[in-house]
Formats: sequence, C-alpha cells, structure tokens
Amino acid sequence: MMDKLLAYAQNSDLYTEPGFAAKTSRWTVSMTDRGEYVDVIDLRTESADREFKICPHLEQNELICGGVTRSHFLIDTLETVLLFTLEKKKLNEKIIKKHKCFINYIEAASPEYKDLDKIAFLLKNGDVVQRIIDRLTEMKAKAKDKITFLIADTFVVESDKWHGWWRNYRESIKSKDKNKNKMFCVLTGEKAIPAMTHPKVGISRIGGQPSGSVLVGFDKEAFSSYGLTKSKNAAMSEKTSTTYVNALTELLKYGQYISNTVLLYWLKKTVADDDNPFLIFSDDQSDKIASIEKLKRLIISVKSGEKPELIHNEYYLMILSGSGGRVMLRHWAEDRLTELIDNIYSWFNDLSITTPDSKGYMDSPKMQAVLKSMILKDLKEVPPDLITKMWLAAYRGQAIPRAAAAMVLKRTMSEIVSNSEKYFAVKMGLLKAYLLRYGKLHGGDYVNIKSELNTDIVNPVYHAGRLLAVLADLQQRALGNINAGVVQRYYSAASTTPRLVIGRLLKTSQHHLGKLESGLAHWYDNRIADVVKKINDKLPITLSLEEQSLFALGYYHQKAYSNREKMENRSKKEEVKE
Repeated sequence: MMDKLLAYAQNSDLYTEPGFAAKTSRWTVSMTDRGEYVDVIDLRTESADREFKICPHLEQNELICGGVTRSHFLIDTLETVLLFTLEKKKLNEKIIKKHKCFINYIEAASPEYKDLDKIAFLLKNGDVVQRIIDRLTEMKAKAKDKITFLIADTFVVESDKWHGWWRNYRESIKSKDKNKNKMFCVLTGEKAIPAMTHPKVGISRIGGQPSGSVLVGFDKEAFSSYGLTKSKNAAMSEKTSTTYVNALTELLKYGQYISNTVLLYWLKKTVADDDNPFLIFSDDQSDKIASIEKLKRLIISVKSGEKPELIHNEYYLMILSGSGGRVMLRHWAEDRLTELIDNIYSWFNDLSITTPDSKGYMDSPKMQAVLKSMILKDLKEVPPDLITKMWLAAYRGQAIPRAAAAMVLKRTMSEIVSNSEKYFAVKMGLLKAYLLRYGKLHGGDYVNIKSELNTDIVNPVYHAGRLLAVLADLQQRALGNINAGVVQRYYSAASTTPRLVIGRLLKTSQHHLGKLESGLAHWYDNRIADVVKKINDKLPITLSLEEQSLFALGYYHQKAYSNREKMENRSKKEEVKE
C-alpha cells in the first residue's frame, strides 16, 4: 500500500520535502509595496479557502520540541498572528507566546527576504493591528481562521526567498536522537536515519484529532518489538514518511466521505474523466445521462478493443476512519481497472428498480442515498464497518451484508405502517440487489428477480406481497382514502407470518368487492384469483430475512404496476371524451 502512495506522489508531482506542506488560508492582509496596510481580503471561493502549495510546516512534536512553544511561519490563525479574539475573550499565555514567536520568525528571516521587515513593522503597530481586527470583526471572521500576507501582488508564502532560512531553522530545532544509526527503509530499501515520528494526516472530518492523526505510529509498548522505539519499528526516512503523508493529504481532497469514513481511490495510469469509473460512480448526473449507460458504453469500448490502455490499467482503493490520534485503515484493495468497471456496472444494474408508476426506472442512486434508505435520520446510525462493506459491494462485487437488508426491512415496515414512504424505491432497489447477490451464492428463485413485476417467479412469498398490494388497491377503490387501511394494519404481520393473515384478508376482500359495480368487481376478483393461484397454499408459517425482502418486492412491484394501469386507463378515458 505504502509503495503505491509513493508512486502516486511521484506521478502527481507532489512537493514532498520535509518541513513543507500545502496549506490553506481564509484571509490575507493586503499591503502596498512600501508596507502600508490596504485592506483584509477574503480568499474563500465556493466555500473553500485559498490553497498554497508550498508552505513552511512544523509537526506537533516540532512545535513543542525542547519545551518551547512555537507558532507556524507565514500562515497561522488570527489569534496567533494578530491576537484576534471574539467577544473580548481573554487570551491565554500560550497564544501570547505563539504570537511573539510568529513575529520573531518574521524578523529572523527578513535578512534573506527583505519584504518580511514590512510585515514585522505592521504587526508591531498597535493602531494598524486594531484596524485589521476591526475589519475582520466586521467580516465575521473566527479566531481559528488562517491568515497570511499579500505585498503588492505577491503572497509572501509563494516566494521561495524564505526557503533557505526555513530549512536551517527547522534543522536547528529537530529532536536530537542520540542513536543516529541508519536502518533500511521498509519502502525504498535504502539505508537512512529513520524518522522517529511520522507526519500527521488531517482527518478530523472522520473522527480524527483536530491536530492530526498518524497512519504509522508506535506510541504503546504492545506496538513495538525487538527493543525498537517509536517508528523504528517500521523504519522510514523523513523524506519517505513525508511523501506518503502528502499523497494521503492530496487524495483526501477528492475522497468520497460518508459519516465517519472516507474512500480514497486512484489509478495507476491517469485516464480521461469519462473513462474513470470512480468518477462515473459519483456522477451527479447533471448531464441527465444515467451512470449505468456511461458504464455500459465503457464496457463495450473496452471489449471491442477501442480502449486497450484501460485493459492493463489498475486501480487502488483504501477506506479510512479516524480513531482519535490514529488513522484506521478499514480496507485496502488493488485490482484491474476492467474488473472495477464490471463491478460498478453490476452494482447499478442490481440496484435498478422500476419507478412507483412503473413507467421507467429510477435514476441510479449514489451510495449516500442507498445508505440513507437504511436509517431514520443521521448517517451516523450506520456503523463504519457496514459502510465499508457497502463500498466493497459496489466496487469489489461482494455480497450486500444481511445487516443492510435487515435495516431496510425494519424501516420499510415502520414507514408503511405510518404511511410515510420516503426513499421507498431506493429501499426496494437495495433489497432487490441483496436478493440477487444472495441468489448467486445460495441459488433459489432469487436470481429471477427483475426490476419490475415478474409474474413468472415461482416463490409464493413474492406473490403474497403482490396480493397485499392488490387487496389494498381494492379497498381504496371501494372505500376511498382511509386513515388505517389494509396495508397499515396488516403489512407487519403479513410480511413475517403470512399464513396467519392472508385468509383473513381474502374474507375481508369479499366485503369490498360488494361495494363495486359488477364489471369492476369481476375484474378485481379475477386479479385476486390469478395471484392466489400463484401462491397455491404453499406459504411458509414464518418468513426468513430473504423471504421478507421478497415479500416487500412483490408488494412494491404490484403497486407500481397497478399505478401504471390506473394512469393508462385515465388517459384512455380522456381521449374518449375528446
């Protein structure tokens, strides 16, 4: 895995020198070329702060090395740079020390970069600093926002004039490791002095610490062996550890985030966006072209030999979560790109489901919509390990977990009873996909499930679900809309113990048939008879998870089919009137 990250950094031309990193800043103080204050500029565009590719950077252990409190250089928080606070909050001693350190950096580096003198002079001018603070307050800035400096048309952090001073300064504060013996780097195979600690990765969004989390760390005795301390247990040079962390940081910008997990992906060789199945999977379909159609064309072009460059390409996939100060690797995978294309196509195809009016098919849902169909409110209700398994079902072609089907069934039952069917079609699509993949492993009639009504299915449970939909439709025609109909009162029992309920419902249907005109009553009676014939008195006493899923699909398919019939009949009547 690590070697793939190093290759990604190299192929992406990432800057990987230790002590330097990409950083973002929300604000900048604009100054003239003579050092006069002009204004504060908001650098945020489209909800993202301005990124600077090569910035001075200290790791947490370097910020406190030797018991000294240090700040960052050229870019830091408003409270550190300007002693900016909200509501006159009292500044603690640590912030004041960091503020002094920031100014000391500026003054110490100014012999090599003369423009820094202008910044130091500005920061020591209390009146000007207060004007800047007032402006930031007016613009509703926050104390933890980052700020940097713009002199004339040049951001000081984008100049390379401070690089030499920064390298020397950082070298002067690095921890003094008494053991300077070289070890073989586990990634490059070259002899190097191992970095005692590795740089941190910013994953606070998925449960990591705000200060960053480590992917490789040995802070407990149980993690160490052979008497080795800290990261000597997986010896890597500072250059190597910085490189893989920078690669991770870059990949995190484009990761697919869901709750407390993120999926990172990249290809061995870059391809056009239209040939990248990862991008197709996350497509917002703004061009109104279904993702599954894009994948279908891609598969055809690969098999016909139009895109030979894709056949030998590979993809890499990792799923991460945060656990305090550690990065938790939940899964790593690598395989041929063509396998990925086939897997994603199968995912969308398995999820395909008819619309509630049975006139077409639902748009291919994103993973977030699929997961939302499983829960009531917050995606955090879905455990990270289940999210991981769902990603693997999509990208690796694995089975959909039983836990996912169980959650969908529970919510489906709850919503049907409360008559509030949200994400209902997506839920049915997920149950269909679950059964299709279950059928491939275990056999049975599940492999014959289609996206729409299929009266040729042999399993009577499917037709029991259909029967409930027909009886509900009959009741609605006979009595109109009522608060608690057949579905609300009996779905729960019918979907778990159908033999105890179906007979009672059929008796009730005779009462409903009596309220219809003879022709319509005859039509419904025939429809009921056709479905009952499919059941053929073979219903189980209780239904398994798979059978409950099949019941739900039968109910949905029949309901969608009936909706289409109603619309078609209505259209015919309107044509006759015209």
